[in-house]
Amino acid sequence: MSRLSTRSILIPAIALLAATPVVTLASAGAPAAEAQSDDGPGAGTLMLRGLKNSATMPAVRLGTDMDVTITGSVARVRVTQAFRNTSGDWMEAAYLYPLPDEGAVDSLKMVVGQRVIVGRIERRAAARALYEKAKASGRKAGLVEQQRPNMFTNSVANVGPGETVLISIEYQAPVSQLGGAFSLRLPLVIGPRYTPPHTLLTEKAVADANAVMSAPVLDPKTGTLNPVSITVHLAPGFAPANVFSPYHRVSVRGAGEERTITLDQGSIPADRDFELSWRSASADPTIGLFREQGNDGEYVMASITPQASLAQQTPSPREMIFVIDNSGSMGGESMREAKAGLLYALKTLRPQDHFNIIRFDDTMTQLFTHSVPATVDQLALATRFATGL
Repeated sequence: MSRLSTRSILIPAIALLAATPVVTLASAGAPAAEAQSDDGPGAGTLMLRGLKNSATMPAVRLGTDMDVTITGSVARVRVTQAFRNTSGDWMEAAYLYPLPDEGAVDSLKMVVGQRVIVGRIERRAAARALYEKAKASGRKAGLVEQQRPNMFTNSVANVGPGETVLISIEYQAPVSQLGGAFSLRLPLVIGPRYTPPHTLLTEKAVADANAVMSAPVLDPKTGTLNPVSITVHLAPGFAPANVFSPYHRVSVRGAGEERTITLDQGSIPADRDFELSWRSASADPTIGLFREQGNDGEYVMASITPQASLAQQTPSPREMIFVIDNSGSMGGESMREAKAGLLYALKTLRPQDHFNIIRFDDTMTQLFTHSVPATVDQLALATRFATGL
């Protein structure tokens, strides 16, 4: 199962150097000794740039594979991509790829030719300096930089003629839950990027925007979009039902509390995000318990799914007593915000609800002597009272 700790840690930069099996990486603001996470997944197209010129060309895409394990409310995703430099020149490779907004990356490995490179964290400036130094000396090197919370760029220096680049990245992300339905979205594509001009107020902001806007993107006219295969191992802690993908045709296999979901076509173009949804097959509350032994201790997670029918029941009538402070300390913006909140709350009342308003400073006043039904007339009176405070 996946590790149960799900801190959202996004790393500004990662340097990978082939001269040593593991190279340090650190987030921009944390000491190197404290950094524990690596960085970023991908589903983009690798672009090759000649070391002696600025011309770019797409690398041959050997494919992308996504292996997803959903355990309770946590998803662990392993993204493996393979590319090949079919040119006769030594090239620098770069690509832009997406990550879930709340994803936490904890593993990055790269295979260039016969060399396996494992990423660790460095401060952004230090990582860039290591990469440029290795690139200039002809060594294999990689650099991953976070451009946005859900967007990373990756650079690989000195990819030899005919060499294959294999990138494997793992991250965790929370499962979404809304109205009894569970879902997970896997980003496969990055849309057009735009930076509002009014945000370009500093040199740092301009440099950041240039890094994102200048990241090479494959022209769709050059051929088929990056093919991707997806396998999802679903173990939500209860027997799932209504397992489907709204954007892709999938096959669902398995029984009990586990399912395996694959793409009907085997592989698809990475031209839209993949989303998977499911519900509990039982209307009764369910409890799932997951246990994992990690290198740093034992982890246990309990997954509690409430009764599905509760969300479908008619809400019970409510009695709402609104208390608002209009003393001298509430002058200005504080009073305007308090009144706006009260007026909004009044609009949420239903005819079966009862309510009253109490305002206070050094005295206290009740709008009504007791709670009254939320009729149209009573709400109109309450609105006038609140507006005049």
